[in-house]
Amino acid sequence: MKKNPFLTYGYVGPEYFCDRVEETKRLTSLLVNGNHVALMSPRRMGKTGLIRHCFAQQEIQDNYYLFVVDIYATKSIAELTYELGRAILSVLKSKERKAWERFV
Repeated sequence: MKKNPFLTYGYVGPEYFCDRVEETKRLTSLLVNGNHVALMSPRRMGKTGLIRHCFAQQEIQDNYYLFVVDIYATKSIAELTYELGRAILSVLKSKERKAWERFV
């Protein structure tokens, strides 16, 4: 059986992200300039992939701490708080010690 050469799930990295050049530029520019952004479209249209791709842009990577939190399955404020805290702690612990100490 031959392996499918095409990625059909998840974001692997910028080298595999195709198209959406203008959307990436616009969203990255909005984020860098401190704007609030809401992406809306039907399910399975690539919103999460586009967000992850923008987060992979050098100007975002160099200047921000990035937290991706899936809150879809949370059923209470307690679960939401737990997921947010878990994501923040995970990112800061893996980054530099200085950021971790500031957070704590």
